[in-house]
Amino acid sequence: MNKEKPSPKFNGALLIDKPSGITSHDVVWRVRKITGQKEVGHAGTLDPLASGLLVVLLGEGTKLSNIILNKEKSYAVKARLGFTSDTWDVDGQVTKVPFESQDENSVKNALLSLLNQTTYPLPIYSAVKVKGKKLYEYARENIEVKVPNRDMNFFNMNSLQQIKDNEFSFNVSCSKGSFIRSLVHCLGLKLGTKAIVSGLRRTGSTPFKLEEAITLTDLEKLDINKLDQIPCYKSIESILSKFKSFTISGRDERLMKNGAIPNDLVKRLVYDQKQVNRQDMETYIKIYGADERKLITLLHLQPRNKAKVFRRFKNS
Repeated sequence: MNKEKPSPKFNGALLIDKPSGITSHDVVWRVRKITGQKEVGHAGTLDPLASGLLVVLLGEGTKLSNIILNKEKSYAVKARLGFTSDTWDVDGQVTKVPFESQDENSVKNALLSLLNQTTYPLPIYSAVKVKGKKLYEYARENIEVKVPNRDMNFFNMNSLQQIKDNEFSFNVSCSKGSFIRSLVHCLGLKLGTKAIVSGLRRTGSTPFKLEEAITLTDLEKLDINKLDQIPCYKSIESILSKFKSFTISGRDERLMKNGAIPNDLVKRLVYDQKQVNRQDMETYIKIYGADERKLITLLHLQPRNKAKVFRRFKNS
């Protein structure tokens, strides 16, 4: 009896163009089904309303989620003025509110002024935890809770266009943990009314761009055995390409595979640690074993701290 040949295991990232109307978890489930691979996650949730770039992580690539999550994101946004909702977007219970028509210059100036703001209110319908419980859980259970503000950074606002009398589109980039819904909510307040997100498309998740992504429909048509040969697939090595690397062997390699940083390697890292201290920034160092094609460890260097093992890899 012929046994079905198992699907290959991939270790890296898959750039998916998520459609609107489904959750990020739905995308992960579809990718699991298509690839036949259990170890699948994502780096940066997209709300069901949102479409665009979702970085799906495969195999050992799931260990890099924090690195990708810390990077900047870019969006194409549609904002509707004169409306409010419990979710601060059109997926919630939408209510019309008093509104005076605004021209493009007024909206643009309001947005530009918000780019100088560093603290924004959080949407009650979000997964941010307060006292160990997610905010949306309080909302669904009608439990009152003090919603905290959060530091958010928005920048590179451009391409503002008026779509209809009360709807505008623009592009913007933001830091980790920022909510476009918070920005649009504050835009409404700035203009003396309310505003909600009516459309959202992620166009970039540094260093990846939407143009590199593939739809789920097209992914299903591919020969999955050749997944690592198409542009939407990113190997662990390509994801970490900008980071410096060292090669170790023998006893040092055995120690490193067990999570211990050899003394000889610590000495080799002195220059890099000084650079990190001087520039007050963090970085990562790739450690390869005797087989230079296989990454065994990723070290994390932070200012005035000892190097730490960030992730260990198997068959990357």
